[in-house]
Amino acid sequence: MPSTKNHLCWQKKFWLDFVLICSVGFLIRLVIAVVLQQALIGQNKFDLISGDAEGYWELALDIVWGRDYALYDPPRMIERMPGFPVVIAIPLLIFGEDPLAARIWLAFLGGVSCGFVYMLGVLCSTRMQGLVAGGLACIIPLHAGYAVLFLSETVFALCMLAGLCCWKVITLKVMSSSSREGLVRASVFFGMCTALAIYMKPSWLLAPGGLYLWETIVQTGKWSKLLTSGCVALLTVILCLTPWIIRNYYVSQHFVPTTLWMGPSLYDGLSPQATGKSDMRFIDEEKLFQQHSEFAVDQIYRQRAYSFASGNPGQVLKLALIKLGLYLKPWASADELRSWWGHLVILVSTLLVLVGSSIGFYLWKPDKSTAFLLIWPIFYFALLHMVFVSSLRYRLPADYPLLIATAFVFVKIFSNKESSTAQILPSTG
Repeated sequence: MPSTKNHLCWQKKFWLDFVLICSVGFLIRLVIAVVLQQALIGQNKFDLISGDAEGYWELALDIVWGRDYALYDPPRMIERMPGFPVVIAIPLLIFGEDPLAARIWLAFLGGVSCGFVYMLGVLCSTRMQGLVAGGLACIIPLHAGYAVLFLSETVFALCMLAGLCCWKVITLKVMSSSSREGLVRASVFFGMCTALAIYMKPSWLLAPGGLYLWETIVQTGKWSKLLTSGCVALLTVILCLTPWIIRNYYVSQHFVPTTLWMGPSLYDGLSPQATGKSDMRFIDEEKLFQQHSEFAVDQIYRQRAYSFASGNPGQVLKLALIKLGLYLKPWASADELRSWWGHLVILVSTLLVLVGSSIGFYLWKPDKSTAFLLIWPIFYFALLHMVFVSSLRYRLPADYPLLIATAFVFVKIFSNKESSTAQILPSTG
């Protein structure tokens, strides 16, 4: 155990690194935000990728002006989680309805997400590997550009990364002889970060269960600590989601922990007309929302999707493979990004993350807990979007943890020392 003086020295270095990474990430995204907003004004467009962006903006305005939190007519009041609209509402409350101010705020949050990549890298490996991973998160053009769009992926990634950092602390405490008090504290923070991530993206709801399941398999003999941690984290998530659940019950008279958009989304991915990409025209064509309650429409589309899947297993498998290809492919599906430079940006970014991390894992050979922690998000969302519709957009948050493995390749190339000798943080016990 290092001396107190040495411990404080490491802490100071760590937080200076963290602030530096956040600042660089923010400045790069700030430039992109300004350039993008000017370009969009010239094209008379609201955002680079239309659709969800306008919906999030409208819901943010509902929050600012105290209106019913709803979209469309008749109103759908439980279609979107409130997390990302609340994030956008913050600059709207301060600066008014200025898209540039909102993009600058998102640029700041995107920069902080780079800092958490660094933090996760330090917790999983070394200071140098964390610095390189955080630096890559700052400069990869696809992720930097997406950060200033009115889409929830980057802010979700920030919440997810904070949660993964808490999870790494939990696993270190489970393996050590640290007190249960420290384990409980880390579990509370993990539950809070998980709840925030769910508020941004409800599809993350089941992901923490995979982490606990894997750790239970790996850490035999530590089940008591894992059970304690799991119960504390689950209770924290439930408490954090309770206000939203109560609101949803008041609106719909049904227990709805997240949204009533799963049914239409599931049918979008599992139906006779499904292609793997999102195509929600059936919502306007069938007009079920004009005939039924929001809850009833969700149930109708769920049943249709289940019926299609049970009656067409071969087509479901074919669609799953198509969706996996859309998830991993190194080019964009959106019409707004179909240009040679757009393709080049996405190609370089994707190869750097996927190929670089594959090589990194092969060379690095981290322990089973660390490897699963970094791989689980991309695997989880791949499974999820082999059922629902798919796009590289849904993969972007899961790219961030992989950068830690990619960073090992650069450390290996440019350092004369093995990265395992540069540990920055003292024992968490």
